[in-house]
Amino acid sequence: MDSARRVREIPGVGLLGSTALAAVLGTDAKGYRNAREFAASLGLVPCHRGTGGKVAVGHLSERGDPYLRNPLMHGARGALSREAPQCAAGTNPGSTAL
Repeated sequence: MDSARRVREIPGVGLLGSTALAAVLGTDAKGYRNAREFAASLGLVPCHRGTGGKVAVGHLSERGDPYLRNPLMHGARGALSREAPQCAAGTNPGSTAL
């Protein structure tokens, strides 16, 4: 699958994550209106609670697809840990923005 090969070029995304992501997104990812909707389908949005106009934002909801969320989360954690020395020194602006 060409889309899985392209996704696999992203740092931190391996074979399992790329094939699962390509299977969920399809060829054009038109099933989602925006990135937040896709993140919500994975369970990567914060829980909201609130009463009387006071809103509290909590931890990640984790209500989405665990089969796809787990490889992507572990891949992101691994990609950031490889960048940690550069991030700590402030020499890599891409990783400090994350």
